[in-house]
Amino acid sequence: MKSMKEVMEDVVRIRYLKPGEENIQDMYRRVANAIGQTVDERTKLFEYMSQGVFLFNSPTLANAGTSSGTLSACFVLPIDDSLEGIYKTVHDMGLVHAAFGGTGFDFSRIRPAGAKISSTGGEACGPVLVAKFLDANASMVKQGGKRHGANMGILRVDHPDVVKWITAKKDESIRHFNFSVAITDEFMNDLGSKSKVWPCGKSTQEIWDLICNNAWAEGNPGLFFVDTANADHPTEWVPIAATNPCGEQPLGNYESCNLGSINLASEYLFPEGQEFQYDRFEEVIRAAVRALDHVIDLNVYPIPEIERATKMTRRIGLGVMGWADYLIKSRIDYDSNEAIDEIGKVGEFMMTVVNNESFELAEELGPYPAWQEPLPKARNATCMTIAPTGTLSKFANCSSGIEPIFGVEYDVFTEQGTYHYVHPLKNKIKAFKMEDEVAHKISISDHIRHQATWQHYVDNAVSKTINLPSQSTIEDVSSAFRSAWRCSCKGITIYRDKSKTEQVLSIPSPESIPCEFTRRPGHLYEVLSGCGKNFIWIDYTDESYTKFNDIFVISAGGCVANNETTGRILSQEMQAGISPRNITMPLHKVKCINAIKNPNSQGKSCADIIGKAIDFEVRDFLRASKVHSSIEQTCPSCGGPLTREAGCASGTCIVCGWNGCS
Repeated sequence: MKSMKEVMEDVVRIRYLKPGEENIQDMYRRVANAIGQTVDERTKLFEYMSQGVFLFNSPTLANAGTSSGTLSACFVLPIDDSLEGIYKTVHDMGLVHAAFGGTGFDFSRIRPAGAKISSTGGEACGPVLVAKFLDANASMVKQGGKRHGANMGILRVDHPDVVKWITAKKDESIRHFNFSVAITDEFMNDLGSKSKVWPCGKSTQEIWDLICNNAWAEGNPGLFFVDTANADHPTEWVPIAATNPCGEQPLGNYESCNLGSINLASEYLFPEGQEFQYDRFEEVIRAAVRALDHVIDLNVYPIPEIERATKMTRRIGLGVMGWADYLIKSRIDYDSNEAIDEIGKVGEFMMTVVNNESFELAEELGPYPAWQEPLPKARNATCMTIAPTGTLSKFANCSSGIEPIFGVEYDVFTEQGTYHYVHPLKNKIKAFKMEDEVAHKISISDHIRHQATWQHYVDNAVSKTINLPSQSTIEDVSSAFRSAWRCSCKGITIYRDKSKTEQVLSIPSPESIPCEFTRRPGHLYEVLSGCGKNFIWIDYTDESYTKFNDIFVISAGGCVANNETTGRILSQEMQAGISPRNITMPLHKVKCINAIKNPNSQGKSCADIIGKAIDFEVRDFLRASKVHSSIEQTCPSCGGPLTREAGCASGTCIVCGWNGCS
């Protein structure tokens, strides 16, 4: 595994630096010189970036001061329900991705699959296949030639194909899209009712259950509360139908937005042993708002429609990162009322300063062209956004966005390699006894409270992932979704730990076990079947670990009695001296329809999973140092260890039962 420094150096070099010409400080200087309009602005921007106080979004860092030019991160493109419209969207998406942008789409205007096409007499393919078509094209284009672009696909809950949409991500070939469902207030108010039937042919509760089941299983779809988003933006004549890939930026068709984030825990704003410096905070906010507004005019836009729409509303998105670190430095628990009160102090101050700076810019340079009375005369239609800041927070050496820390230590997977991350405030976390302030130990209600409270001060939206522990239930997911809507969040994404075979962040197991199961102390395996969790305990006759004695199977769902019976029968076989291989071979042949249909099942059936646990146990413990000293040679049949305890001079194989004397 690489070190964090090695991986981040590769990330910076591949994604951000001009080839062969720059280091990271050179990059900050290039960006500051390109965006700052005066010597003072350029000096401040360089200092803020160098110290990890403020950072622009990735396209600005990569492209400002180069020939590429496009500096915005977030785009929404329309899709017309025609062959020409779909191919135009593919063309426009390719140009946005090539310039380092991410795109969002509302697929609700696409006719459902099977609908008749009058001009050709054929049938429409439907929004899911159109999304797959866009996804395939996205795989052909890399952002700045460096990485694939991200996309958000949204479909309204009242679209006839919404059921297909909810389950579409089970197709693992769709790799470059997140999917969300645009949920209306009408739908949420009808929850619990089975009388209303939607255009897809299912009731409100049936659709909801399907959404929650799939979100629990694989993290998709998320929810976009479309009525909430439209009720809470100033340019109501520009309908909001979609967001950027992470959901923090609702936009109208062809609009784009450039973002930047302030590190609340930086030494400049929160010096060691001192209080948070609000006077410096105001100074950074004002410089950032002005710089983000400059970006709009410096941009080289991919297509004319984007330039026109962007300059009509001049949206910017200034946000924060390092919020969890700010709380740690303040000795405030993330899951406390005091933390929510602190959001009020920081959020209200920031919102006030941001708006005042935009008002002052309007007096100097004029308001955004779409401005109408009685709205306040501002330079920017919207000003604040809280982004996830994944890579940027590593630049600034702080926690991501407003998320709780994922862990005191954890592994991070990137395209450039996996590295082990140690939180920079590890010593403080331990000294203040705040080890439990990690994402998986924060309750759903506290996750939602943070997102909803920050949303009160943010005129765009808040990117927040509700990270749930692996043992969370479908009802937990439903509760999170309902709470987010009740608290006026504009959207919500949940992710249940280990619901995907590959995930960006993961807490390493205390033991390094070369198998996909989680082993507990005492040789206990925790596994997922088609119906729920199984706990498999394997016991031995003595400390030699050369002979199994008992196996116990406890099920949290599904065939409880059958699995207990299987364990009892296997225990008898083990005690009778039947070899593990002869026990597991027939188990692996058993298939269960529930397990086959469930993508999270770790085997073809409960029997297959029990067999796998035995296989892993044999493999691992026969390699361990506690294997009996009489094991000297390997089996000519399977390669397993041989023992002479049975009295045969040629040896008996512990794994497959081969005996040299038979």
